[in-house]
Amino acid sequence: MPKNTPSKEYLKNIEYYKQMHKEGFDLITGDRRDPKEAYNGRSTLTFAKLIKGIIDNNQIRNMLDYGCGKGFFYNNSFYLKGLKIKSLRDYWDAKIDLYDPCYEKNSVINESKFYDLFI
Repeated sequence: MPKNTPSKEYLKNIEYYKQMHKEGFDLITGDRRDPKEAYNGRSTLTFAKLIKGIIDNNQIRNMLDYGCGKGFFYNNSFYLKGLKIKSLRDYWDAKIDLYDPCYEKNSVINESKFYDLFI
């Protein structure tokens, strides 16, 4: 197998996550995660304030969220400790590109671009 070729397991996992994005999935609690909520980027909100500090302290101008899922909160409002935030793009005030090989809308990456920060 050529050095730069992904493994069969990797390719199988990519297809599995694509399916979960489209169809949703069962949680271990027995509940079902709706496709709209599946990998929508909610987990990033846990780290939003920490990442904002990194951006501000290091004068980050541009960044890439590698594995962003649907990236819903980059363009939609949410609450952070009772404070309504317009979007992650607005809150972080940086140029943000999104990439996730398992979600078609975000599955293209500019490999020649350089970033100040990856998350």
